[in-house]
Amino acid sequence: MAICIAIVAMSSLTSCLKEDNEDFTITAEERSKIFNACKGIHDGTLYPLYNTYEGVYKVSNDSVNDISFIIMPDSTIQVNEVPDSIFANIFNSNITDQYKIAQAIKQSKQVQSISAKTCYIGYTDTNKSTYFCSSYTAKHNIGIEIEGKSHTLNINCYISVYYSPAKNSCQATITPQSITIDSTPAFSPNGVYLGIIKRKK
Repeated sequence: MAICIAIVAMSSLTSCLKEDNEDFTITAEERSKIFNACKGIHDGTLYPLYNTYEGVYKVSNDSVNDISFIIMPDSTIQVNEVPDSIFANIFNSNITDQYKIAQAIKQSKQVQSISAKTCYIGYTDTNKSTYFCSSYTAKHNIGIEIEGKSHTLNINCYISVYYSPAKNSCQATITPQSITIDSTPAFSPNGVYLGIIKRKK
């Protein structure tokens, strides 16, 4: 199902864009303005999403209402009380090993906060129409059991926040970077990410 989310569609941007990229060079005053516009507490609905050339799609009917995210004064970005089970959507259920992991994650009743310090503050484009904050890598651990054996699943991800002054809308994404099981590299992310949609700041 397609969903109209213009800002979240930008989640494919690389975390920690280089400060010396001339397309994204900003002044200290601009950086301060962007941070002050984005900081604070926001809330919205969390969806598993996938980008295509046609738009942004929900990959399942899973969603979580009233998820809050915050940019703290020390520049930490934190998403509060994320259910572990929502991460089942980032695995390909058509592949046997990934299907087993997804089913194991769905059984989890745990909720956790995900946080990391901001590493980049700027704009998403040269028109400077959307403000953008992105974090360093956030480590998210999930305990799972497969065929009677306990495992620790680690999902390294980064958190991005997008704010459109014109639309007065603030949204966030949690984008997986790498996945390990018991400290052993397992699967590459398949492009699915988690988006928190907020209409008004």
